[in-house]
Amino acid sequence: MVYKYKRKSDQQTWDAGAMQRAIEAVTNDGMAYSTAAKMFSVPRNTLKRRVLGKNIDAKGNKKVLGKFRAVFSEEQEAELIVFSEEQEAELVRHILDLEVRFFGVTISDLRSLAYSLAKKNEIPNNFNKETRMAGLDWVAGFRNRHPEISFCRPLLCACQLAETSFHHSSFFQDVE
Repeated sequence: MVYKYKRKSDQQTWDAGAMQRAIEAVTNDGMAYSTAAKMFSVPRNTLKRRVLGKNIDAKGNKKVLGKFRAVFSEEQEAELIVFSEEQEAELVRHILDLEVRFFGVTISDLRSLAYSLAKKNEIPNNFNKETRMAGLDWVAGFRNRHPEISFCRPLLCACQLAETSFHHSSFFQDVE
């Protein structure tokens, strides 16, 4: 499985600032599409689509790859994401809340939780529909973005099975 994707094409290698300046030159100054494209080194057809508003997802100088949102790094490598930053932050808060209550989250729990969250919010994704789980590539990216989360087997917190007195006392203090 590929955890660090390396681009093979040269699509969308244009500069976002140059695209913005080209759009402004066409709309404000009345410059021709081909002249602005050559002057600012951006693709002519892309410039025309952006000015006319033909692309639903890509507005202005924003770069979009397909139906998934893409985050571009400085090296122009795209990292495909499914959830927005707010949705991922909510997922992280939920997982950390479960950890505080001694309900450890395993990787398979995270995968099924991510699938159900995407399905419930009708977010386009490429998760496995048969197993109803997110892929291991998505989990690897999620773990890289959120290193504060640890995945482990849940601990048993019954009185008779408490591993240490700390687990026993902290569990029942949290319950109160």
